[in-house]
Amino acid sequence: MHKETRRRGLFWDVQEGRVAPPPAAVLLGWELVGVDPDQGTIEVAFVASERFATSGSS
Repeated sequence: MHKETRRRGLFWDVQEGRVAPPPAAVLLGWELVGVDPDQGTIEVAFVASERFATSGSS
């Protein structure tokens, strides 16, 4: 008999669309680039929006 394993936890719930990402992840433009289960690592990227740009005034 084959038992299906389902990844659980907030990270996987967000990745599978079961829950919304945390507000901080949205604010920072968090993006999953890659997952290496054998190494137990992930690679992420952050995309800064215009909200993080300086106004140019001192």
